[in-house]
Order: sequence, then structure tokens, then C-alpha cells
Amino acid sequence: MVHSVSQSPTLIDSQAVMFCSKLTQACREDNRRGFEQWSASNRVDNPNPLGWNDAARLREQMPGRTFRYGMPTFRPPRPTLAFSVSRNKTSSFRTPLEQAAQVAANRSWVCWGAHMSNMARHVVPSIDGRSFTDGDAFERQLGAHLSWFVAIWENTLRSCGLRDASGGQHWYKKDPLHIELPGAKIPQTDPRARACVMEYVRLVNVGHRSRNLKFEHACQPVLAAHLRNLVR
Repeated sequence: MVHSVSQSPTLIDSQAVMFCSKLTQACREDNRRGFEQWSASNRVDNPNPLGWNDAARLREQMPGRTFRYGMPTFRPPRPTLAFSVSRNKTSSFRTPLEQAAQVAANRSWVCWGAHMSNMARHVVPSIDGRSFTDGDAFERQLGAHLSWFVAIWENTLRSCGLRDASGGQHWYKKDPLHIELPGAKIPQTDPRARACVMEYVRLVNVGHRSRNLKFEHACQPVLAAHLRNLVR
């Protein structure tokens, strides 16, 4: 029997929210420091842009200052990043049937992933207000700032006690926007994994999807036995 999982808030929900908050704050720290340095720089707005007496008196009173009309434009050293937890249904808990649909669509390669235990979520980043759901597109937009970001991502994963899709604490390029709790993946002997494989076989057999060979090769014997029911 495959048991259902409650949709009420779980530990991963609170941890994912905390992760996104800490990550947003950490990624904005360089810009915050840059703004403080800019605003505290050794400049005084010229109270008299036509160069009349007020500016001359100020130069006498504060000879070490540079006087100019207006402050220079602040240019943030880093892009402005923000992070939130995805509200997409497939980014949270998945039933065996829902996971099988992901596998059959070649959007996942496991029937034993952390989404099936309701202990994984996806993160949605934004760069200067533009949101991304694709990790590769997010990386391209970051450009030269990628290595700077990756270091912050990995440090935040560690500080929050979370894992990437591989179970490590890195920027996992195969599924980069995925975070999960430790020990989130279910064993391939779990009834939910078996139900997922059987639904995958059904989807392929009725012609709804093509075979996912990467997934099939990863199945241990306990699950691979069900793949023999594939008719194509």
C-alpha cells in the first residue's frame, strides 16, 4: 500500500524559507557595503552649483574635501539577487504517479527522490527583478558573478543543514535549484518507488511517453524486474 503524505507545512518548508532569506541577505552584502562606502565617501554636495561664495567658504573650512554639484551615481558591485521557494506543485511533494510522470517526461531520473518523501523543495532566484526557473539560464545571466554566487550558495546550504539534489552541499549543476533535507531520498525497496516504476511502465506502454534509459539503468534489481513489463 502506498501511503499519502500530508500537505500541511513541514520541516522542509520552514528550512527552505530560512534558506532563501539567508541566501538573499548574503548575496546583497557586497552591495550593502558598497553603498555604505559610497554614501560615506569624502564628498560634499556643492550648495552653490554656480560657484559663488558659499562653495569658496566651504573649501576654506574643509580643505581636505572635494566639492562638486551632486553625488556620483551609485553602481552596485554585484547584481541584485533575491530567492523564494517555488510555488509550483511539481517542486514540492510528489505522489508515485506524479513522480512517474516526471520520469516519463525526462524531467527526472529517479523513482526514489526526495520529493516523494515530501522533504525537498525548489528555489526560484531573481536577478535585478527577473525570475528564473531554469538553472542554466540563471547561470548564463550571472556570467562573471557565478563563482562568487556559488561560494555563497554552498556556504548557506551548510549553515542551514540542507543538501543539494545529489545529497551533497554544492551547486549541483544537474539539478541546481533543488534543496532537500538530509536523508530525504527513499530506498528503492520502498513501496512508493515500486508504484512509481509501475506507473512509468504503464505510461510508456500506452504510448504517452518514450523510454527514459538513464532512469532505467539506475534501477536496482528490485525495481528493474518491473521494467521487463515494457512492451517497447
